[in-house]
Amino acid sequence: WTLFADPADLSTLLNGDITVTAAVSNTAGRAAVPATKTVVLDNIAPGAPAITSVSDNVGPSTGNIASGRFTDDNTPTVTVSLTGTGAKVGDVLRLRNASSYIAGGSYTLQQADITNQSATFDAPVLADGTYDLNVRIIDVAGNDGSDSTPNHVVKVDTTPAAAQAVAITGATGRQNSTLNAGDTVTATVTFGEAVTVTGIPTLGLLIGGTTVQAAYDAGASTGTLLRFTYTVQAGDTDADGVSIPADGIVLAGGTIRDTATGANAVLSFSTVNDNAGYLVDTTAPTVTGAITAVTDDVGLFQGSVADGGATDDTSLVVSGTLSSTLAAGDTVRVFDGATFLGTATVNGTTWSYADPRTLTHNQSLSYTV
Repeated sequence: WTLFADPADLSTLLNGDITVTAAVSNTAGRAAVPATKTVVLDNIAPGAPAITSVSDNVGPSTGNIASGRFTDDNTPTVTVSLTGTGAKVGDVLRLRNASSYIAGGSYTLQQADITNQSATFDAPVLADGTYDLNVRIIDVAGNDGSDSTPNHVVKVDTTPAAAQAVAITGATGRQNSTLNAGDTVTATVTFGEAVTVTGIPTLGLLIGGTTVQAAYDAGASTGTLLRFTYTVQAGDTDADGVSIPADGIVLAGGTIRDTATGANAVLSFSTVNDNAGYLVDTTAPTVTGAITAVTDDVGLFQGSVADGGATDDTSLVVSGTLSSTLAAGDTVRVFDGATFLGTATVNGTTWSYADPRTLTHNQSLSYTV
């Protein structure tokens, strides 16, 4: 049998225990032994709880996640205050993203939670993204409470910053694609997200089969681009060009971490092949050069100007010989004292250079090669 009570009759009932009695009567009015059932009437919704903290338990940076901040923990721990909610054992905390329930985000309150007026539980696995977290209590009678306020905003990012591009990008003192002792070569590592660096990490460079370490240059680096520099040393030689070995970043006690989440950055990368634009040659050539003539082709007296002699030609041509032919890439450099003038034209074991300057009266010259 079923009896549908009139809502108007039920509206006057008070919250608490209600005993329902039913008995079977025959046509003569005789009633059987009545049956009773006690139920609890509860139509009062729980009060709003409060999120007191959301914590990160993953990676090198753990602890409280301030509202609005990033985390690499996709199951952060949520702590909720129950003070003033009227919550009871068996009531359920439901985790929400703004106005939507998060699947799997339920926690049933235990006696210890009621005693402490605080409950702690882990969120279900959250996909990367931004969450406006709040909680509400649904009691055992099914009354749906109010959301906690304000929302606690958490930005989940489980993909750490990673090295995306590694290259040799510049050098000081480079001539004819070649570096000499004292020249500085620069390499860069570009990350997909901003990183924070502590200490002085290094980047390995491969020069002639030997790995050297380029030091981190904090002043020339940005959030996503790290610069490393190495000064070429005497004895360094690489006829194929500088390369960068795979996974060549050495932390040396420092760290490189995703700025947003604090997670360790992914530092792996593939080998950067020999770069012919950055050859290394610190060995002085064995070929020697000699000046055989400084030629005057102006005025009455023309021809070779003697050492220490005078000339009325303001545009001289300097020429000479070499002890042997030059190696590929070698040049003859002409100086006036310590002043570099330019590179001579070489033909086998002879060379010549036309001084581009307009010489002045009583100007003293001291050509060397």
